[in-house]
Amino acid sequence: MTDRDRATLPDLERLPDADSTSNVELLLALPDSLLRSAIEPLLARAAPDELRVLLLLASRFVGVGQRCYDRLELDTDQRDHVLEMLLEQIDGMVYGTAATVILHRRRARSAPR
Repeated sequence: MTDRDRATLPDLERLPDADSTSNVELLLALPDSLLRSAIEPLLARAAPDELRVLLLLASRFVGVGQRCYDRLELDTDQRDHVLEMLLEQIDGMVYGTAATVILHRRRARSAPR
């Protein structure tokens, strides 16, 4: 981390939550050299189940993603991320709805009559 980075960055222990447009913009503008340092305090505060969720996301994103697509480099990535997002959301809605139907059927079968 350079002195210039330190001078332009908010306190890493007190980074804002991504709960507003300005805070999201601040987090997205962090220099590459500070990203690991910025995420460490959040990981330190995370509860075990939050860490499990993050671990699964990171494993899927970095592990599977890098194996299938190589490292994510947004400046040179040619995929249509808006279309990819839409298709993934549709897939998620299909799977979520299917899971809801399955759970409903299981509960209905196990409910006392």
